Amino acid sequence: MSLTEEPELPPPPVPSVKTPPKMVVDASHVLQNRCPADEQRDLTTRLHELENEAEQLKSRADDVTHRVKVELATLKTDMLKERSETEQERDRQHNQVAGCSADEQRDLTTRLHELENEAEQLKSQANDDTCRRKTELATLQMDMLKEHGEMEKERDRQHNQVAE
Repeated sequence: MSLTEEPELPPPPVPSVKTPPKMVVDASHVLQNRCPADEQRDLTTRLHELENEAEQLKSRADDVTHRVKVELATLKTDMLKERSETEQERDRQHNQVAGCSADEQRDLTTRLHELENEAEQLKSQANDDTCRRKTELATLQMDMLKEHGEMEKERDRQHNQVAE
């Protein structure tokens, strides 16, 4: 160690802080003293009912989500099939244009443009349907989550009443 360097000091000791032991409260005697047995049983029953209802809502939300995803996949598949068929028709007519007279080529070119426009409309419709379905799904999920949150609040309130 040179004269210009300062010696390293050990870190200051950390004071030990003892945390008080946690008190374990047995709520059964509190419930028995404050609530008649019937009221306690009713609150406990209601708490279980709310928990079951919350599980059912979650299950329903999962089912709806799955159904919407399946519908979206089916819709996309159907739209792809339609688009493929339209493109095949376009290609077939494009091949016919090569061996036709000028008037026939004009008619076929017009038909070709119509088919291309139809294909674009189908694609646009598929995108619109997909967006609409996703919006419906998001709205439904938000409603289910809101209802689930309200049920959990009610369950917590019932649980707190039982604990008092």
